[in-house]
Amino acid sequence: MLLRGLMLVFQEVADAVEQDRENESAALKGDLRQLYSKLEAGEISEEVFDREEDRILDRLDELDGEPD
Repeated sequence: MLLRGLMLVFQEVADAVEQDRENESAALKGDLRQLYSKLEAGEISEEVFDREEDRILDRLDELDGEPD
């Protein structure tokens, strides 16, 4: 019984972590879309765009590379 309860708790924690990763990934993709819009509108320079795009893409890669 105790083992079953622990397994349930661990599964709930794993589910919460996965949901957090999905939420962060969605937010980063939104940030990336906004960044492209700002570049196209001339609101930011290529240099700023490149720096921020690299930061966002690096974090997305980190999220995708984390074990489930």
